[in-house]
Amino acid sequence: MSYQQQHLIIERDEKTMFEQSSVKNTPFVPPGKRLFLFHRGRFNMQRGHSRAAGLMDTTIENFIVCQRESAKGQRQEMLGKDLHGTILLLRNVIMPIFGSLEGFQLEYEFAGPGGYRFFADVYYEPLRMIIECDGYVPHVELMTRDRFSLDRQRLRCMALGGYLFVPFSRDELEKKPDSCKRSIYELLGRYDQSAGGMQRLDPRERELIRHAARGGLFTMTEAGLWLQVGKSAARRRVRKMMDDGWIVPEHIGKTRIHRYRLGEKGLQLLSERR
Repeated sequence: MSYQQQHLIIERDEKTMFEQSSVKNTPFVPPGKRLFLFHRGRFNMQRGHSRAAGLMDTTIENFIVCQRESAKGQRQEMLGKDLHGTILLLRNVIMPIFGSLEGFQLEYEFAGPGGYRFFADVYYEPLRMIIECDGYVPHVELMTRDRFSLDRQRLRCMALGGYLFVPFSRDELEKKPDSCKRSIYELLGRYDQSAGGMQRLDPRERELIRHAARGGLFTMTEAGLWLQVGKSAARRRVRKMMDDGWIVPEHIGKTRIHRYRLGEKGLQLLSERR
């Protein structure tokens, strides 16, 4: 069987795919640059799989391509390896819960003692959450004593760094995905109660608040640059955050608003995070 026959190739019109993608902020990857990530045997996907599943697969595929293209050094090397466990996480848990991949990063790099660099499967920036998939064979049967000690050091670094660590086994993700999702839902509920609902802010709103806290007053053009969106999208975002009380206008001009700054709600959010 040829390589093309072994892998599921999702072919859709570029315009339709961009409009229907569940992650509008994920750049669309042209067919010529797509990766064959979804093996028929691994995911048991038939030609008649649902339209929703097809869109999810393409969204994940595009996301991984973009992550690989933006990575450098050892992280780029890590992303070039087999990502089957990571794809299971994205497809069976993360996408069904969060609905998009905004705010997520694959093969997240963090430092350990002496400058040693560790990597995590999936990192969710808004909650500083690390989610991983561990296979039984590489993490149990083939684990050496030295490797085991290094892995314990890695887990301690996560705890010292204040990360919320959520591990799953490969078997759980394949056979009991609903149980895995319930665990994430429970964690999100606890975080919502303890953090005053901060997790309801999406990653772009958090990014805008961070930049505004560093620079004080900002313009709509600056907001667009921070969020990497056009002026219209930036205006909609800023207006929504003004309506929610995170941002307030600074009336410098007589008739038009030229500058914005954090409101009391935004300042309070920053103080709580510290």
